[in-house]
Amino acid sequence: MKQKIVQTFVVVIAIFILAGAFKGYMWWNEVYDPIDQDYSFSDKDTKDDVNRDKKDRPTIILALGLDQRTGERGGRSDSIMVFSMHWETQSLSVVSIPRDTRVKIPGRGMDKINHAYAYGGVELTKKTVEELLGVKVDSYITTNFTGFEKMVEILGGVEINVENRMYYKASDVFINLQPGVQTLNGKQALQYVRFRSDAAGDLGRVERQQRFVAALINEAFSYKNIVKLPFFLEEAAKHFRTDMELSQMKKLALKLQASKPEDIKTATLPGTPEYINGVSYVLVDEKEKQQIINEYILWNAS
Repeated sequence: MKQKIVQTFVVVIAIFILAGAFKGYMWWNEVYDPIDQDYSFSDKDTKDDVNRDKKDRPTIILALGLDQRTGERGGRSDSIMVFSMHWETQSLSVVSIPRDTRVKIPGRGMDKINHAYAYGGVELTKKTVEELLGVKVDSYITTNFTGFEKMVEILGGVEINVENRMYYKASDVFINLQPGVQTLNGKQALQYVRFRSDAAGDLGRVERQQRFVAALINEAFSYKNIVKLPFFLEEAAKHFRTDMELSQMKKLALKLQASKPEDIKTATLPGTPEYINGVSYVLVDEKEKQQIINEYILWNAS
């Protein structure tokens, strides 16, 4: 069980991006010496993993937050992030892709990028992202709504400044938050990161997701929550999936051990909201997209 928990912790770290969490992993690994156990994740062969930390080849990881409850099949990707690990400088960057981004989905034509998961799961989403960015994705990590809610609940909620009144009601979602600094429980936190019914639309939601991620990590590693970490990580194991091996994730943690949270570079794929045939999309700015790819994913900024 201990090794399963340690492995799951690194998965949580990878999807939530902050270097402070990697430091937490190192602390956890020192306190709890893992014993040999069967892994609950993929046993994908990674013999070529040693080649991934070449100075000219970043490791690229696709992270998906799924609009899906535990036990459900299908669904859509509600949040899409691309992590890029630069081995020479031991640095990490994260690029968020708005879920309404209009792209060409292989075999399906032009559509919103979040529909790729509904059509063909992780593999089709991965291919779509690779074609959009012109890069090869090495690995993936996914989680779902149920896991998100339960992990927030285990921490006793997360404090966040809700910037505006948020209200939205539909057949499958109800969002009702008052403005101001407050501690959100699991259901409220999910409402906060899903809300997009304002002028900023999907782009505003991406910013809120990045903001909440930082607050979640700070809460998880606060002094008062250290004793809750075993329950937090064990719950994560039930809702996270990845094709990365423990050795890969340990390598990422070790590389980032000395990094600072403020050194992590974050960006959102640039685009403009537009309606096409009555459907809301985000149309990518191709020139600015290439600048983001060069600087944040390929680390080729001049």
